[in-house]
Amino acid sequence: MSRGSRLAWFACLLLGCSAAPIDRATGEDGWDAPAPTASAPPKVQVAFPELAGLLERPEAGRVPTAHLGGPRRSILRASELAAGYGKKGRAPFPPGAVLVATLSSADATPVAAHYVMRRHEPGYFPEGGDWEYLVLSASGQVEEAGKLGLCARCHAEARREHVFEPKVPGERP
Repeated sequence: MSRGSRLAWFACLLLGCSAAPIDRATGEDGWDAPAPTASAPPKVQVAFPELAGLLERPEAGRVPTAHLGGPRRSILRASELAAGYGKKGRAPFPPGAVLVATLSSADATPVAAHYVMRRHEPGYFPEGGDWEYLVLSASGQVEEAGKLGLCARCHAEARREHVFEPKVPGERP
């Protein structure tokens, strides 16, 4: 083995053989070839079928919010299983309870997005209060869903059950 071959072999050992292989047919080493690109698979848009029914529920409150990084207003609604939302002395939310915040500009138009929380059985996502967090487009298409860490981190600061609620008259801050 020549000195050059020994050096190449040693370099390969040190680098974990990460060097481009030589194409024996052309003698090309591949260094000038374009790098392979990883294209993300297209995101499948899925509708959130419960949204229409939730938007028909009575408003549970309107609050300013920091969601989406600008002055926004949230119109809050709760499913029948979460009907105690915003009421003093409410029972804990059971699995299946759903809360939705519809975000819009300060004048309530147009809708920017919907943020949904759906309660699961204990143990589903303890760090997130056992809530599944969903981000929906204005048209109700699911953009993100599941155990979303950013949502859970912020909602961990809520006073009860990872849920921010409108201030109840007569309740202490």
